[in-house]
Amino acid sequence: MEVAVNLDWAARLSEDVNVMDSKPIAVIFFAESFSCPEVAWSLSDRGFQVIAAARRHSHAAIRVSRHATTFDVTSPELDAAATVADLEEEIKRLLKSSTVKVALLPLDDAALWVCNQLTIREQLIVVGPPDVSLALDKEAQIAVARKAGFNIPETITIRSGDCVPSPTCGFPLILKPLRSISLNRGKLTKGPFKICRDDLDFNHVIRDSVISEPMLAQQYISGIGEGLFGLALQNAVAGWSSHQRIRMMNPIGSGASACVSIAARLDDLEAGARFVEISAWRGPFMIELLRAEDGKTWFMEFNGRIWGSTALARRCGLEYPAWAVQDALGTNLDPPIPSDLKLGTVSRHAGREAMHGLFVLRGPRTDYSRKWPSKWKTLFQLLRLRKSEHWYNWRSDDWRVFVRDFGVTIADNIFKKRSHKQS
Repeated sequence: MEVAVNLDWAARLSEDVNVMDSKPIAVIFFAESFSCPEVAWSLSDRGFQVIAAARRHSHAAIRVSRHATTFDVTSPELDAAATVADLEEEIKRLLKSSTVKVALLPLDDAALWVCNQLTIREQLIVVGPPDVSLALDKEAQIAVARKAGFNIPETITIRSGDCVPSPTCGFPLILKPLRSISLNRGKLTKGPFKICRDDLDFNHVIRDSVISEPMLAQQYISGIGEGLFGLALQNAVAGWSSHQRIRMMNPIGSGASACVSIAARLDDLEAGARFVEISAWRGPFMIELLRAEDGKTWFMEFNGRIWGSTALARRCGLEYPAWAVQDALGTNLDPPIPSDLKLGTVSRHAGREAMHGLFVLRGPRTDYSRKWPSKWKTLFQLLRLRKSEHWYNWRSDDWRVFVRDFGVTIADNIFKKRSHKQS
């Protein structure tokens, strides 16, 4: 299978050389990223030749798309250095076979890390700033967010070997890795997230377990997840928008299965603009917020890349992926921001919605502090479809992507056969 895929990639490069001579090329990665199909369509619809780098042997939905070509690289979770080498080799081959500009668009944290390792950056155009370290360092993000005026949950940093004091923020608290992704023995890994409900939990995780990387202990705040989105240009931010989670795949906490477009609040926009200015960020970004039950907004993290709910942004007329690549290519960009952002538009992910239903029917497996969703109410919500609601990754002329994405999502969560998770 591996040889067949590589031969197919080489053959299509040869056959499409005339097309490539006229169309700018956008290489997006990783293909398994939650946003990949929507990103590919955004770019394809605006005249780009779209090529996606996929983890070898993965079942990424974009592989069956009519609007993109894929090539394989070693999974960074197996050998990060080999991933960088594979990507550089394929890009060099691509540059030799084409006379047009080639842009590289990272879609997840692993891709951001790989971008920082590339030795051929001067030969292509990478979407984003020269150094993406901020997007991978939560401690640095908190420092910038505090200067920008965001509310920050009480946080302490725990480093391996430190004498750890008892947290002053009270319980429950959440332990999260300081880095979004880390290099561990040549492999990229994501640290665990742990909720500690008392000193016993905390002592077990910190003192009785081996902490292999720096962690953040942070006040646990109950609320609704929101996102503040934009595209940082040279002198301004274009296309401010905001989404709010409706449901998560797992009610205890996971990626969203449904979200809705909402009006961004003025104080969030002002703090967000200051964050971008202080950090000197360039390119697409998402600021993850939490709306507490009292209405207060708390900063959670900064994602310096295209985000999972790109489908919802596109349904609202915001083509962030295409705009980001156009800006990186030097286009005098004036994004056609719609005057009506279609507030109240809902996007749902079919596979995650199905998994949400299964999680609710199964019931909580841990000490869940919030009220568990009603089974009958959940089934009613999942089976109801309104005119304002749309599906992630659905396109009538590329329907196989939707079907494959649904199947992969179910298999990934039930059988756990894949070695990586979508972002």
